[in-house]
Amino acid sequence: MRKSLFTLAPAALLLMSVAGISNAADNAVITVQGNIQAATCDVTSSTSLLDLGTHKPAAFTAAGAKTPVPASTKGFTLHLSNCDVATDTVAHTASLIIDGNTLFGNNNIFSDDATGGYGVMFNKASETTYFDAGTEIEVAKTSDTPAPGDLNGKILSLEASLAGLTATPGTGRMKAPVSFQFAYN
Repeated sequence: MRKSLFTLAPAALLLMSVAGISNAADNAVITVQGNIQAATCDVTSSTSLLDLGTHKPAAFTAAGAKTPVPASTKGFTLHLSNCDVATDTVAHTASLIIDGNTLFGNNNIFSDDATGGYGVMFNKASETTYFDAGTEIEVAKTSDTPAPGDLNGKILSLEASLAGLTATPGTGRMKAPVSFQFAYN
């Protein structure tokens, strides 16, 4: 009897310690977003993963703080399709609003780690103005009598480049989930 009690004691102790860990969460949080516009379009990207490659810290030093690393620049496109526009007699502008997490203290270097020191900057292809989170990027204008053909098939060519908050960022892996939401004004 004494021997079997001692052999079961570790198993009983383990069961008692695990019992306290199996608590259920008492809530769940989700983010819900929507968009109400006078027109709608599907927005698609030429890629869902844009790999900017691997670069040494010296490339950031050469580029300077808050400046894209030229060798990391890659292009991609965003496409409008299946557009349904309101019939009125006013010209409109179709834009895409860029949104995502940015580095602390800087609104145009996107990263999922706000304190990471490096991230990605976006600009229109061959232009040097970099977009802040929340910027509406113009894709197309409609005629004075809007029709789906004014927007269907329109393409926005963008570039993404690595950049550091300082000229000497640390090393590590960068990831930046960024959304582009249709807007119609």
